[in-house]
Amino acid sequence: MISLACLWIIVDRAMLQASTVLERLESEGGALDAGQLSDLVTQTSSSSGSTVTTVATLVLAGCWLVGIADVYRLGKKKDGQTS
Repeated sequence: MISLACLWIIVDRAMLQASTVLERLESEGGALDAGQLSDLVTQTSSSSGSTVTTVATLVLAGCWLVGIADVYRLGKKKDGQTS
């Protein structure tokens, strides 16, 4: 359940960032330049929500590590029972 909440936060922030970039591109008009697009993405990613995204990513990684360790532990336990 925690990992699902973390994924929701990450996807929500990504969608918010994408919509912000698209709105800025629409308002500026003109031709799309890769350098301009890169600058816009950098500006929107350095907002206050990036801390929340970082924490959510770290918590998600922690959940994965705990899951991997638990599967390893259960596998060792099962190997011990069959021997």
